[in-house]
Amino acid sequence: MGHRMEIKDSDNKVIELLKKENDVHSIFRTFYSSLMSFSNRFVANMAVSEDIVQDVFLSMWENKENLHSINSVKSFLYASVRNSCLNYLKHQKVEQKYIDNYEEINSEHFFLNQIIEEETDRLIYKAIGSFAPQTRKILIYHLSGYSNSEISIKLGISANTVKTLKSRAYKILKSNLAVDLRSENLRTILSIFL
Repeated sequence: MGHRMEIKDSDNKVIELLKKENDVHSIFRTFYSSLMSFSNRFVANMAVSEDIVQDVFLSMWENKENLHSINSVKSFLYASVRNSCLNYLKHQKVEQKYIDNYEEINSEHFFLNQIIEEETDRLIYKAIGSFAPQTRKILIYHLSGYSNSEISIKLGISANTVKTLKSRAYKILKSNLAVDLRSENLRTILSIFL
């Protein structure tokens, strides 16, 4: 019980010292190196650890009039540094996610795939435009995610007719587009890089 009183008395002395402008430096020197080591275990970067510890001390200094509510200065400092480290790591994780997405979007491979995909869609819809109106509608509805039964209801025809017309149309599209897609995509790729 006497030991608890010593800690509490020591914390009260620290709080009193913090309230006096001249003694902040001694408290800073007392805890700084151990807080730096503690912080560095989380963030593994001495410069960041230094910023975190200094920010905690600065915040503590700016709010020194509220220090009387702190039971243990040491615990408060360690908890503040730990929370600041965790916030930093969360921020880094979010930032890295954006960097990864940015790198993916800016990669040549992604760019090329986007162009090929758009060009393929353009050729498919162009080819669909050459079919009879009913078959064209069936294909467009199917590409939009409608089932055969939903398409049959929309167009007022049997689901079997939808299935047959769709199957015939896809066979024609497959054979016609196989050559068109290869040559068109190759031309697109060459036009970008040449």
